[in-house]
Amino acid sequence: MTFSQMLLEKEIAEETFNPYTKTKTFTEWQTPVALYTYLDSIYGFQVDAAANESNHLSPFWYGPGSSYNTDALDVPKWFSPAWCNPPYGKGIEKWLEEFHAQQLSGGTVVALVPARTGTRWWQKGIVPYADIIFLSGRVRFVDPSGPEKNSPDHESALCIYGPLTGGTAKWWDWRKDVVGYTG
Repeated sequence: MTFSQMLLEKEIAEETFNPYTKTKTFTEWQTPVALYTYLDSIYGFQVDAAANESNHLSPFWYGPGSSYNTDALDVPKWFSPAWCNPPYGKGIEKWLEEFHAQQLSGGTVVALVPARTGTRWWQKGIVPYADIIFLSGRVRFVDPSGPEKNSPDHESALCIYGPLTGGTAKWWDWRKDVVGYTG
């Protein structure tokens, strides 16, 4: 493999095509630490299920550089409760299927996903299985390599998959509750 082929593979791995915005999207964005910390104080996350060495928020994570597993989608039973800010765009359906599989095995997953309520993946992979908390305002994701923050072109929702969840929805103005949010 040539050096340029390796660079192209790295670029493809770090970017996916977002069919909603018709643009490429950087997939390494980190959840704002203040939002994660607040949710962690409620749920006590045991693992960050879609992370890498530079953007993980839990000491234990699945993804590149992890000593546990380099891909959460290959782990039969996750540590629970799990936090997951999955890559957005093409392929999110696989993550929703995995959240439901973890739910069926008795685990709990709290996932931060784009609130694309009109999509087939939302209606088939979230609505029947998860409790949904729509977040007021847009979450400004963090570039783990620097101070840059990115406000996406969509709102976000927390989807809680667990043994006793499925069917409730509510709104939360998280910026008023989360201490230390500087977005």
